[in-house]
Amino acid sequence: MVLVTAGMWGLLRVSVRTIADLPGEYLDEQQLAVRNASYVESYRYLGGAVALAGTGGLVAFIVNGTELDTWDVSLTWGAAMPAFWVFLGLALGLPSMVLALNDRV
Repeated sequence: MVLVTAGMWGLLRVSVRTIADLPGEYLDEQQLAVRNASYVESYRYLGGAVALAGTGGLVAFIVNGTELDTWDVSLTWGAAMPAFWVFLGLALGLPSMVLALNDRV
């Protein structure tokens, strides 16, 4: 599964590589504006995902009660790694996805 995801990210990255990887002095004004707008939009999505995860944690805190002595939370390696990979994948993949799906390119 990780190899498939890495392969898809690599193919997506190659498809938008010219705009995403070139320094600003090699791009014209339109390409530079499209790239900058896609980075802003993608990190807004990432901020929304982080805020949604934080809101979920807050709701879990409210539902389980505010008495921390009654909580029985065990954070294991198997539980923490999926969250890590999801947010790392979002941080690395969102700029390329937004740029590839942008209709102004």
